[in-house]
Amino acid sequence: MKRETVYAGIVCMMTGFLAVASFSEAVLFWPWLFLSCNYLMIAIASVFCVRVRKHFALIGLIAACSVYIFHAAMIATDAYLSHTAKFDPDALGGFLVLNVIDAIVIGVSASASALTLRRVRTEKELAIIETAKENVKLLNNRPVLLSTNDLHKTYKFDRKGVKVLKGVSITVHIGETLAVMGASGSGKSTLLNCLGGLDKPSDGQVFFYGCDLNRLSATTRTELRSTKLSFVFQAYHLLPELNVLENVLLPALARHGAVSRRGALERRALELLDCVGLNARATHRPTELSGGEQQRVALARALMNEPELVLADEPTGNLDAITGEQVLEYLFHLTRDRGHTLVIVTHNADIAARCDRTLVLRDGVLS
Repeated sequence: MKRETVYAGIVCMMTGFLAVASFSEAVLFWPWLFLSCNYLMIAIASVFCVRVRKHFALIGLIAACSVYIFHAAMIATDAYLSHTAKFDPDALGGFLVLNVIDAIVIGVSASASALTLRRVRTEKELAIIETAKENVKLLNNRPVLLSTNDLHKTYKFDRKGVKVLKGVSITVHIGETLAVMGASGSGKSTLLNCLGGLDKPSDGQVFFYGCDLNRLSATTRTELRSTKLSFVFQAYHLLPELNVLENVLLPALARHGAVSRRGALERRALELLDCVGLNARATHRPTELSGGEQQRVALARALMNEPELVLADEPTGNLDAITGEQVLEYLFHLTRDRGHTLVIVTHNADIAARCDRTLVLRDGVLS
């Protein structure tokens, strides 16, 4: 059973319990017990909103607050009607406002606590990776950056499973260039997505410096993709609203403390654009560039945060032969000179021949 389903069940059960209790006479005898349960309900729903970020969690939070306010109105109404001959709407309104503020404070506090715990976990997991990096595993006297163990990936469509990866095991050494060849539909892109943490395998493991990527939290995997890994896709994925310099800067601006380092980051972005021969086009929009120029911008963007691993998925697939050759020259030159590890998937034997090693993927099986 999926974790999200369990969360949804808990929220629904607690909401139902509170709704039924609101209409029972028992609540008048144990009002503080009821309110305590509602406090818990609000806190749990708030945490779910942060951790799972699903619509049902937000609905659960709204339901909890609504039941809480409804119950507060019942208690207030009963109290005022029991002790005063005349109904006092002003006093009741003030009581309700206080309870609304109370519910909001509980929700915000629970959400802030969940965010803090998530950040602490992320920092702890990143520290483990840094420790593993210092004690990196050696294979044939060469340090291992990335490895997989019996990787399987199955996609389900209308209750039918399509097996894409069937027990793939590879090892990528620090500083090497590795080509994965295969025909269209052989599972190359799926393998690359699993290596980069964009997709989770159905079975098997992906190790980055010996740490299992799929045991890390989603936040930690996102942080790794921002700092340690980068992608160069066949499509350029440049934002048309931003100019060339801003597109290259984008990965760095998403990191903590980027605003205070804006000047240094812009200098690095301009340096990368100069390396790919586009320094003079820094203020142009992507739509004003050719396909080859856009891919060179995408390459500069991929190297902006100085990743340790670059994953390239058919980077010249949308380009003609001459333009593609220029992009490849920049790709191999920059990754090798700067010490980046490169894994490139392609169906082109000439591109694979330029790499240190070549593996072939056929029908989800590596040879």
